[in-house]
Amino acid sequence: NLLASVAIQGLYFYSYSFLNRSLHTSTEYTGIIYAITAFFFMIGSYLSGFLVQRIGARTSTIFGILTFSIVTVLYHFTPTLSLTIALIFIGNFFEGIRYSSLNILSLRQVPDFSGSMMSLTNAAANLGYSIGAGIGGLLLLFYGWRAMGIFYGCIGTLAIFVILILVK
Repeated sequence: NLLASVAIQGLYFYSYSFLNRSLHTSTEYTGIIYAITAFFFMIGSYLSGFLVQRIGARTSTIFGILTFSIVTVLYHFTPTLSLTIALIFIGNFFEGIRYSSLNILSLRQVPDFSGSMMSLTNAAANLGYSIGAGIGGLLLLFYGWRAMGIFYGCIGTLAIFVILILVK
């Protein structure tokens, strides 16, 4: 969860600045996009229950991370505003799937200690959000938007490998 939370900062935290700074969207327009991304996240989160029933929590989590990681890299390279916004919406949809699936997966790891597992899951997520925002800021200052997007995509891939190796 820590690595996935680092990786998602490319969508949660920096995509709106990217729209505003690189593609010159107004603050008002960016705010509307932000509100719509919350809707896509909620839809993904809701549908994750169906997906978990069909393919399992682990696979759903991996699928969500893989998709939002690819989208995070791609939206920094798209030639149009429309495509960039569409990718941000898609990424937030799959982050909703990842978020809910990972919570289900965490609860199933040690069922007798579900409260402790959820506390640890949330602590790891919050730490990841902080680390991801800080590292992203440094990458943005020294290397630019594209390098930052590639970094987040690579961290998402690393999160997938950790899940494949450590989670049953």
